Amino acid sequence: MKEHRTKSTKKLGSIISETVDWPVLAGACAVLLLVAAACGRQKITHLLLAMLVASVIAGVAANGIKSVAGRTRPSNKEVAQGWYGMQHEGEWIVTRNKFNSFPSSHTACAASIFGMLWVLGRGPGVLSLVAVFLVMWARMAVGAHHFSDTVAAACIGFAVAWWTWRGPLPLAKWTERFITWWRAKLGLR
Repeated sequence: MKEHRTKSTKKLGSIISETVDWPVLAGACAVLLLVAAACGRQKITHLLLAMLVASVIAGVAANGIKSVAGRTRPSNKEVAQGWYGMQHEGEWIVTRNKFNSFPSSHTACAASIFGMLWVLGRGPGVLSLVAVFLVMWARMAVGAHHFSDTVAAACIGFAVAWWTWRGPLPLAKWTERFITWWRAKLGLR
């Protein structure tokens, strides 16, 4: 990927990366969640709440793994490419960006959010795959991640989405309570 990176490819990758960063996606989900809840749309509110919860879990998981893996970013020219764990040459590298390549947090969060679209059916599910592949490509195009970083992150995101939807979290109950509370705050019945 490195050899084929051009200025326009990098610029497009940068735009996509900024657009699908967690604060943007989570903010959009939160706004849509508030609107759906105000309208009393239980199914869509449930889905949006699941997207938000999954994105937080996926982000925490990806960043947790990233902090102990210590994999160099492809764009890091200061040290040899590799896996350094939590220390390199006697220094802690947990918070140093150039050692935080594996896995891609952007991809994990995007996969957890877009992965929820499978709940709506095969068509939206296929669109979610396209969106996640686009994020994976963008993260590699800007030189932030290796291919394996994005694949692992997509697996984390999709697994978290599935677990959040099917797992032990009482999202249906939370959805009901949230809609009731939010509509009361807005003075709606």
